[in-house]
Amino acid sequence: ERRSPSLPPIPDARGAARETRCCHFAGHPVFCCRAEVAKGAGSAAAALSARHVVRLSRQPGAERLGFGNVAAGPPSAPVLVVSWIRDGALSTWNDSAPEGMAVPLQSAIVSVNGISGDVQRMREELRAQVVEMEVVAPDRWRYNKVMNLP
Repeated sequence: ERRSPSLPPIPDARGAARETRCCHFAGHPVFCCRAEVAKGAGSAAAALSARHVVRLSRQPGAERLGFGNVAAGPPSAPVLVVSWIRDGALSTWNDSAPEGMAVPLQSAIVSVNGISGDVQRMREELRAQVVEMEVVAPDRWRYNKVMNLP
């Protein structure tokens, strides 16, 4: 059975919750979906809302995603940070995104098409026709050291 890593554990037949990871960065003090709860932000819903998924599609005549990125984050949990935004699928998304769902500069891209923790593979996924990114807004993450990658 496959479940979203952000969903709570499923109780077994005895009613006890089975242990599951909450996200790709379970236990990480900045990127884990439960990190805000640990800091006293209030509810699990508040922590989960720190991340959102953005789906971008390349369209005929508009093949560009329209943003640049740099690698950042700790070596154990690297992310891509949006460094610039120009015309393309991301700016189109931002223009019509619901409140709180836009992707501003300095947002952390935690995963791309399910790939996380490997910036080279994440960047390869950014070349796909359809790109699904898990994003954390810049006011919700703190790591600012840019990694020197080849």
